[in-house]
Amino acid sequence: MKLNSWFFREEGNSILSTFKSILCLYLLLFHSTPSDFNLYGTGGAHTPVGFFHILPQLTSQGFLQVLSFVFQASLLLGTIGVLTGPSLLVAAVSGAYVLANHYNYGTVGHGTTLIYTCLLVLALVPWSAWKRDYNGIHARWPIAFLKCFIVASYFIAGLQKLRFSGFEWAWSENLAIYMFQISSTLAGQILLELPPVVLRSLALFALLVELLSPLALLSRRSGYVFVFLWASLHFGIQLTMGHHKGFLSQIPCLLVFCEGLLLFAGKHARLQWGRLVKVR
Repeated sequence: MKLNSWFFREEGNSILSTFKSILCLYLLLFHSTPSDFNLYGTGGAHTPVGFFHILPQLTSQGFLQVLSFVFQASLLLGTIGVLTGPSLLVAAVSGAYVLANHYNYGTVGHGTTLIYTCLLVLALVPWSAWKRDYNGIHARWPIAFLKCFIVASYFIAGLQKLRFSGFEWAWSENLAIYMFQISSTLAGQILLELPPVVLRSLALFALLVELLSPLALLSRRSGYVFVFLWASLHFGIQLTMGHHKGFLSQIPCLLVFCEGLLLFAGKHARLQWGRLVKVR
């Protein structure tokens, strides 16, 4: 019965649509323009990575700005639900360039990988599933898939730490050395002044949260708990280390576990929109 509810639920379309709007709006506000436009002016060598090997090289900043406009326009349409299917497809294609282009100039990272994966999954949803009265499996499988994908991402991150360093990754001076090397924030400097056991405990907490992530799939309550824990990790890292803004984009992705909240927000938004239309 519970497994069936993962793939069939009467409000599935409303939940998925609200999640889609939040994701598109976040990307539009914070990640709709390429990072480090000045890379073109620094003379950095263009070294294609990954799929960029089979894509034409962007030879001008102007072309990338045009592509950014296309990305922004498709995200806006996706946010308000106009031509949702085509808009998401265009956003996924143009976003691949916009979000990852700076990787070709030596600034490789994976902060926005999760939110782009979510966008790509939404783009793969059949266009008919975005109709308001649709309640079939295509309104549910993206939610179930993304839950499993997010859990696997955190869990594998924890396993990798154990694989290469064991529990010494947490219970050692590893975190302190890293924070010292990256010139951490004021909050980070304060932590460095505290007894070593404090940083070790925080590192152990982060490791345990990652390793226990599969528990988020047990129930809705456990999902909410881990959304709080994961978000706390990202906010804590940004507060103490800085240089973590890209990873903050993972927080709106975590809302896929908050189905009750998404359902409430979706119904409230439609109610307010209906009132606005009547006033006009």
